[in-house]
This record gives sequence, C-alpha cells and structure tokens, in this order.
Amino acid sequence: MQINLTDKKLGILAGGGDLPAKIIEQCRKSGKDFFVITFKDQDNPTNYETLAINETAEFGLGGVGAVIKELKKQNVEEIVLAGYIKKPSLFNLKLDLTGIKILAKVAIHHDDKLLRAIAEEMESKGFALLGAHNICDDLLIGNEILNGDKLAEEKSDDIVLGIKMAHEIGKLDIGQAVIVKDKVILGVEAVEGTDELLERCADLRGKDAKGGLLVKMSKPQQNLDLDMPSIGFKTIEKLAKLGYDGVVVSANSTIFLDKEKSIELAKKHKLLVAGVDVNDCEH
Repeated sequence: MQINLTDKKLGILAGGGDLPAKIIEQCRKSGKDFFVITFKDQDNPTNYETLAINETAEFGLGGVGAVIKELKKQNVEEIVLAGYIKKPSLFNLKLDLTGIKILAKVAIHHDDKLLRAIAEEMESKGFALLGAHNICDDLLIGNEILNGDKLAEEKSDDIVLGIKMAHEIGKLDIGQAVIVKDKVILGVEAVEGTDELLERCADLRGKDAKGGLLVKMSKPQQNLDLDMPSIGFKTIEKLAKLGYDGVVVSANSTIFLDKEKSIELAKKHKLLVAGVDVNDCEH
C-alpha cells in the first residue's frame, strides 16, 4: 500500500519497542519533519541512543498539559502514539491540571476510555491523530496464514474459541489476548501484558507440557489510531521458547513488526502465524 505523507510536522509520542524507530526511519526517508517525546520511568524505543534524534523532550506520563504545550511550541500538527507504555498506578501518577481534567471525565479508568479522553483533548487543541499504519506501509497482518496451514486446520476449534473469548474480554476492556489449549482457556490477558500471560500459562500447563495458542484480537471499541495490537519477532521468539503452537491475531487491525524475520523463526519452530477476519466468526 502506497502512503502519501503530508508536509505537516509529526509529534511521535514514543514508548518502548521497535515501532518508534520504524516511524522515525519512514519520516527521514520521506523528508517529513518530526519531534520525539519520551516518558520518564518508561522504556525508551529500541536502539534509541543510535537514532541520533536532535529534536526530543522527556515528560512524566501525567504531564499531559506540558506535552501539549511543548508540541505547540515545536509547531507539531500531527501526532502518533508508538511503542508500549508500562501502566503506572493511578495513585503514583503525577497529574498536571490537564491530566486531572481528563481523568475527571472518565468514571472507570479503563485503557480505552482514558485513551479516548486523551485523544479528544489533543484534537480539541488542533492536533490530528494518526495511526502508525497511516505512516508506515506493510505494517498490518492481513486475513492470511503466514505459516502453519496444517496447524490452522488442526486447531480450528481452539482458534474459534480463542477469538470469541478475546472478543468478550475486549468488550469489557480487560485485555486483548487469551491462551487456549485443547478447547480450554488457560488464561486471559489483564494489566500484566502478553509476555507475562505467556509465562503464566506455560506454568499452568504443567512441567514439560507443550502446546497452546496465543489469540490476540483488537477490542470492538478500540481506537486503532491510538492503540493497535501488535506482535513481532520477540513474540514469536517467546512462543518458540515456551513451546506454544503459535499465534492468531485480528486481520487488518494488528501490527506485525519484523515480519520476514519473524516468519523465518516461525518456520524453523513449526509455529502457526495467522490473521483472521473476526467477522468470519460468530461472537
């Protein structure tokens, strides 16, 4: 897919992982001006020190007003959120006045409601919100089996069950992923994240036991420009290390980083990697 970027300056709100570097690389390749904001007590993007970024600033997660002020000062007009953010306790979050105002709008402090409130505040200040897939092409996994056709057939019941359960926990804004094995849900993702879910369910299988699928779906109400599910080489590596059967994700709404390298590893370990159109499954 060909993406035509505007000449407006982009603010990259960067968390950990590989995605921020990919966006920075695309901006440089296309000549798009950008400014990077990182966050205190959070992981920096992968290889951040080697990216040689001149225009950057760091803020606390609760400093929403300060971030907006800096973005305005830097003449930023477009914003993208990229990379993972470790979830802090609301009791430890040092909110400025803008942050307090946003939090007051949200009765229940779920991820999606908070993100939507932040998005509304940003848009009210004149910023256009972009998804990473609006900047970098070939990021999304389609409705396709990238490896493991036979496994997909063998595990079809587990896949359907996993999609249904992931959809239900997504509606409740609990998480995006489940582990399913032999028509049994071993675990659901909550605040701990996907890596910890994989570790926990590997223990639940019992000593020396193998198998199980990671099923990761976008939430029905999720703003995909703000927060899109993602997998990558580290996901495939962990699946292989812990003896899982593979991963199934929602097609056209999941970012797949380092796709070629990841598929090579999946082939080596005979792992299923597939994107599924959730509309093909009854919820």
